[in-house]
Amino acid sequence: MSAPAAVTLRRQGAPDLLIAYADAVAALPIGPDGRRLRRNAAGRLLVSRS
Repeated sequence: MSAPAAVTLRRQGAPDLLIAYADAVAALPIGPDGRRLRRNAAGRLLVSRS
């Protein structure tokens, strides 16, 4: 993503929980692929629980 993930998610109308998680993941000392995998997994989890 070219913009920070939380900004993009906010623009897309994502749940606040997912936006907060994207902010937390952004601070992890991991690469962009690891961040993307974690955000995508969280999004799938939220969809499966709704």
